Amino acid sequence: MTTARPGIAALAAAMIALGILGLGTGDFALVWQPVPAWVPLREALAYAFAIASLAAGAGIWWRRTAAVAAAIALGYFFLWWLLLRVPAFVTSPLDNAGGLGENTVALSGAVALYAALHGPAGRLGFLCGQRGIRLARILLGVGLIGCGEAHFRFLKATADFVPAWIPGHLAWAVATGSGFLAAAVAILIAVQARLAAILATAMMGTFTLLVWLVGVAQAPRDRFHWTALAVSWTLTAAAWVVTETYRQPERIALDVVTSS
Repeated sequence: MTTARPGIAALAAAMIALGILGLGTGDFALVWQPVPAWVPLREALAYAFAIASLAAGAGIWWRRTAAVAAAIALGYFFLWWLLLRVPAFVTSPLDNAGGLGENTVALSGAVALYAALHGPAGRLGFLCGQRGIRLARILLGVGLIGCGEAHFRFLKATADFVPAWIPGHLAWAVATGSGFLAAAVAILIAVQARLAAILATAMMGTFTLLVWLVGVAQAPRDRFHWTALAVSWTLTAAAWVVTETYRQPERIALDVVTSS
């Protein structure tokens, strides 16, 4: 029994990929770094988080475990957001807005999935049903602000990631950064929000294919490129899940538990 929602399927697969990366390296995925070396039982925790990601991703595919897996995914992304990104942002907001934005986008997808699979009477009422879906949309909008800010703050580095065969690297960096910010505003003020979410998701999906998938093909042994691919895939899938809430959000849970 698997989900018929492509965004949810993509998020589940991305979490499996992150878990495999963690198990394969015996360390926290690069996106979650830096985890200080002095952290007690650091290696054991790295394996634990990798297993949690793998279990959540696999569990989302199955009817009987989907709700529990969604809760694990929510806890997984929330802990990294709270313990790693928020403190770094508070310490140095300008340098860490992009990292916080990325994790906030990932968290938005986990919140949307949890909200869809847990009714209004759930234990965490503010994360369930329509209230949770509204929160997921807000998180997506806020996260996209961080992504857009990072594009402009690191404009040259962003331009350098544009494939060599595409002309106007700097122009594309400006355009994508502007796209993130425009989508964030539209989502937060709820004006053409669904269209904005679709376009932002499509843009991140394009990055995943043209930049990171190509990067893996060119350097298949490079851990950075594999991690970047998994992360970009995760962000795209998370935004995709939130985007799906704009179209019959009540159908998400039904699709998860009844499709085959």
